[in-house]
Amino acid sequence: SVVAAALTVISHPKSLKLPVNFDARTAWSQCSTIGRILDQGHCGSCWAFGAVESLSDRFCIHFDVNISLSVNDLLACCGFLCGSGCNGGYPLSAWRYLSNHGVVTEECDPYFDQTGCSHPGCEPAYRTPKCVKKCVSGNQLWKKSKHYSVSAYKVKSNPHDIMAEVYKNGPVEVAFTVYEDFAHYKSGVYKHVTGYVPARA
Repeated sequence: SVVAAALTVISHPKSLKLPVNFDARTAWSQCSTIGRILDQGHCGSCWAFGAVESLSDRFCIHFDVNISLSVNDLLACCGFLCGSGCNGGYPLSAWRYLSNHGVVTEECDPYFDQTGCSHPGCEPAYRTPKCVKKCVSGNQLWKKSKHYSVSAYKVKSNPHDIMAEVYKNGPVEVAFTVYEDFAHYKSGVYKHVTGYVPARA
């Protein structure tokens, strides 16, 4: 079996003063990827979208580079290390992959599902796309289009540390258990009331 090294868990000092209100869209208004809403369609690729979109945002915040990175590259090429592709994956493994292998730009390898999805349900899920390692445009080279995460780490899962991480470094990827009743969530803070954990979220 494959045993992955534990990721560093970081926390932020309680003395860090956080604003009462903070909106990443206005704080980093030059970053076109922050706040955009994408459609994963008929594929359980939320784990890949969360990682790649956060990394795209952080490239803009820290390096002043407005770039849209490829969810498709991570989804198709990470393989079993990240989970089961369109049938779900592991955010922490995705970040390890982004740090070790990087991802190309969205322009080089666009997301495979252009159809989208509507409620309720998108069953059955599409098959995970094949890893091609070739840009759709003949003018780009795959290896030259790669962008890497500087590191992969976890943030302590308490409100102060998560808010401080967003405030200091930009959007984060989060995951939570999705029960059947989540399909009926309307507004406010979600609280599980009834139902089981479905096979896929």
